[in-house]
Amino acid sequence: AMPKIHSCVATAVELFLTVYPERYIYCRGSTAESTRLYRMAIGNNLEYLFQLYKIWGITDEGIPVPFAQNGPYMAFLIQKNH
Repeated sequence: AMPKIHSCVATAVELFLTVYPERYIYCRGSTAESTRLYRMAIGNNLEYLFQLYKIWGITDEGIPVPFAQNGPYMAFLIQKNH
């Protein structure tokens, strides 16, 4: 089920940022485990995703930092590269 969900989320992100390239998408899982799975999905496709998007991880303090694989993030911000 998770690959299907990640695929659906990725398609929604791509469509939204194509229409609204100046906006950001904030996303996080409904649980810490699902947020970790999103982090892993981003990390597994990092090279490709960095070609298309700027991605930040949101720390527990609410601070956006450039996404790094295995970072301890509570959420993510994504913006289309220009």
